[in-house]
Amino acid sequence: MQINVQFDTSGWDLKVAREQKRLAYNVAEALNKTALTAQANVRAHMTQVFHLRAVAGQGRSWLLDRVKLAFASASKNLAFAELYVDQSKKRLLLAGYEDGALRTGFVGQNVAIP
Repeated sequence: MQINVQFDTSGWDLKVAREQKRLAYNVAEALNKTALTAQANVRAHMTQVFHLRAVAGQGRSWLLDRVKLAFASASKNLAFAELYVDQSKKRLLLAGYEDGALRTGFVGQNVAIP
């Protein structure tokens, strides 16, 4: 007695590829939402700890805008989201405090001590 069995997996192959894309997209979306929540929490904590002056016309401090977020992306194969302090401005004070640095003077390298 001989039994021959054949399976047609063409429909399954298409479904697996689609589910892989959905999983990657859903993970990236979850990471981004979590990172956005963390960014909002860091900004809220900064307003409690520091006395920040609002910029005219913006309604909030420029310092809060320096807390940036690099998003996760399924299409770019980035499976992480990164919350960081933007250090593109040379004179930014907060970037140094992130590593525990001291502030030095900009002009003449002198800081007035009251």
